[in-house]
Amino acid sequence: MQFSRRETHSFNEWLKLTRLKPIKRPEDLDEKDSDPKVNSLTSNASENTTHFEIIDKFIAENPKITPSKTNAPKGNLAKVRTAQPEALMTETLARIYLEQKNYKKAIQSYKILSLKYPEKSSFFANQIKAIEQLQEQNK
Repeated sequence: MQFSRRETHSFNEWLKLTRLKPIKRPEDLDEKDSDPKVNSLTSNASENTTHFEIIDKFIAENPKITPSKTNAPKGNLAKVRTAQPEALMTETLARIYLEQKNYKKAIQSYKILSLKYPEKSSFFANQIKAIEQLQEQNK
């Protein structure tokens, strides 16, 4: 007994169908034409060939992209783009300088922070005094 992919039944249904009577199928239909999967595969193949044709055309033409020379800035951009040390100063960085025993940089960073944040200037002044005392003790 032959089955086609168009006939969808569960396993139990197939068993019942084969026991009772033979399945009548129309003989005039060609199974290849009636299968939608086959039709979709052929259409996908034709789409792929058009894509490949486009790619081959691109490779054959070998286009070049030339950079525009009008917008290119000249000079040393590293100097222009460097941030000011005051902009990057934080309390955490000042504490790191202190822990590394780099007292000069720690005092300088707290002075910058006191100018940057005037509401905390008394706190930063106390930190500067504490650092100066540490400097005197470690001499």
